[in-house]
Amino acid sequence: MSKHGEEKYKRKFQSGKIGDLNANSNDSTHQLSIHIRHGHNKFWSESILPLTLCIACPFLVRSIVFICDHSHGSIMEFFSHILFDQTMTLKQVLVNFFYFQWHWPSALIIISFLLYAVIMTMLIPGDEYSGPITDTGHVPVYHNNGFTYYVISLILFALLTVLLKFNNISPTYIYDHWEEFLSTVNTFAFLLCFLVILKGKYMPSTNDHRSSSNWLTDFYRGVELYPRIFNIDIKLITNCRYGMLAWALLSIIFCMKTFELHGYTDSALVSCLLTLVYLTKFFWWESAEVTRG
Repeated sequence: MSKHGEEKYKRKFQSGKIGDLNANSNDSTHQLSIHIRHGHNKFWSESILPLTLCIACPFLVRSIVFICDHSHGSIMEFFSHILFDQTMTLKQVLVNFFYFQWHWPSALIIISFLLYAVIMTMLIPGDEYSGPITDTGHVPVYHNNGFTYYVISLILFALLTVLLKFNNISPTYIYDHWEEFLSTVNTFAFLLCFLVILKGKYMPSTNDHRSSSNWLTDFYRGVELYPRIFNIDIKLITNCRYGMLAWALLSIIFCMKTFELHGYTDSALVSCLLTLVYLTKFFWWESAEVTRG
């Protein structure tokens, strides 16, 4: 957005209802501060609950994969292994059920894919559009290149698949090492979140940030509304460009693996196509999703 356009938004903001709110408060960060809870519920809601969710979610994902792959889809068999198998040590439980293991090939794939998402988002041209104006008058600016990014990525993936097949390699390698991949990507997710919280506390991009003395609360809720590193919108990259494209590619990879194992399967193809239709619609309307206030 040009300076003239941004000033126009800010003038509109200042003359509106939100502008009146700012006029009554000299500390804009106060509007973004975390509401302090009093009483015994504060410790549970701002410490125990965030910690439980942050720790439990990766274990839950890993457990679901283990149930499907090693317990014949049976939850009872899964808990039977954990509770009644006297031969298993705590270390074996952690390795078998939660898979605490670093996998370098998966790490290389994750880093390469993240770099690809960042570089392509920066290089692909697109018209500028503005996100919703914030309480402090900030107007986030984006480039409308999501659908182009999505189409180019699918074409490149098809070409890469052909190239890998010529060398007796397949993208289904990710499926074959899915447990290692999940363990590694969860590790990366925690590292990225920790980096973002440090950046938000000490080098915020805009005035739209909030911070407290409780690091667990800040880690769970986030500190910045629009975190950026080197003018790269982290939310756009992780949620839209990385996450949504990964969803599409993983659907294709899992469909390919189903064909390899069981031959042509209608259900796998239909599931993959429906997922791609949904994601195609998302990228086509990405600007509308981002600007929705």
